[in-house]
Amino acid sequence: MKQVLFILMCLINTPILAQNTLTLKKMEDIEKKLDVIFPEDYKKLITSFNEIPHSISFKLDTWTFGDFEVNAQKNQQLIDSSILESNQIVIAYNYDQVLFLRPRTGKKLSSTIFLADEKDRDIFMFYAFNVSEMENYPKTEKLRRMITPQNFKSVSIDSIRTCVGSMYQYAYNLYYYRDEDNNANVDMQREAEKIYKLVAEKGHPWALTRIATQYAASGEYSVDSWVNLYRQALENGSYKEMKELADCIMDDKPEQAKEVLEILNFLLKKEYRKDSMLQKLSRLYSEPKYKMVDSAKAFQYIQTSSDMGNYVAKSKLALFYFRGVG
Repeated sequence: MKQVLFILMCLINTPILAQNTLTLKKMEDIEKKLDVIFPEDYKKLITSFNEIPHSISFKLDTWTFGDFEVNAQKNQQLIDSSILESNQIVIAYNYDQVLFLRPRTGKKLSSTIFLADEKDRDIFMFYAFNVSEMENYPKTEKLRRMITPQNFKSVSIDSIRTCVGSMYQYAYNLYYYRDEDNNANVDMQREAEKIYKLVAEKGHPWALTRIATQYAASGEYSVDSWVNLYRQALENGSYKEMKELADCIMDDKPEQAKEVLEILNFLLKKEYRKDSMLQKLSRLYSEPKYKMVDSAKAFQYIQTSSDMGNYVAKSKLALFYFRGVG
């Protein structure tokens, strides 16, 4: 009887094993073609599917994984439109967004997931820090629903402790919990801050940016300390983190204006909030403290930004005209 059961199990699992072998072979071919090495958690996820393409629901979206041909097409489209770099690899997609991986060292791709939005020409770290967290999401949701002022200290978060993205989401829900009268809970916010610091130490860009902003606002920390936190956030960060670093340097470290110039030019190339980046470039070229005054460039950038509808630029442009420039 046991032998019969064993044979039946083998027959049932043979198509799955064959599919997994074929999927792994496809991934190895892609690695050779693109000269990259996929992270192990991604390989494990893709080869766990009974069939591909395979859809995963996460939050309000459904993502298609394992459709290698469509991934390649979308990858090239986004590279051609300067949204992605040539070494950034699409791994999943939905209607108008893709998930992709960045290089870590050499050929190895980082396991951190990023999202690219073709419509808004924006990229940012995905809510799930890596693919394993997408399947872990129900655990995070269960913990979130358990949060109350009475029991939050006794709720165990061991099931998500190794998942940086899930931990961040849990802390977010703790911090922004509101009772029936829309009042916050100070103890819950303190607990959330502890978790934010833990995930910041693991490189979560939103947590790093949050702490950097708090340091800057408090006035109790050196400028270098929180500017460095913004720089750390860039390792797994997005255009938003780059823009915030540029703002910090412009406001508090004007002697490092050349770094801002590099950031703004990069974001312009990516066409990220172009009107805002042009307005900031005009400021660089018009204010003496940055030591790169060029009235012609300053006027050109502020005029273009104004023409694009930027309200700050419109008011600045009026000042240029008032001073007889342009």
